[in-house]
Amino acid sequence: MHSFTTDLKDHDTAKFRLTEQEAWEMQRVGFRFSIFNPLDQDYRISIPFRLLHNLDRGTVTLQQEEAWME
Repeated sequence: MHSFTTDLKDHDTAKFRLTEQEAWEMQRVGFRFSIFNPLDQDYRISIPFRLLHNLDRGTVTLQQEEAWME
């Protein structure tokens, strides 16, 4: 499973959007994206994925299963 944790302080929790740096780092560790468009700063993680808020630590963790291949 791919996992990526980032601080919530730089994000609107009502409408969570990745920063360019976060998207590149997530792609580097193996996350799959349905949209990866740096020119428009539009990054959408392929579903399914999990978004886990840890309000005590002020972080959010995104998790995505590794791609299953035959």
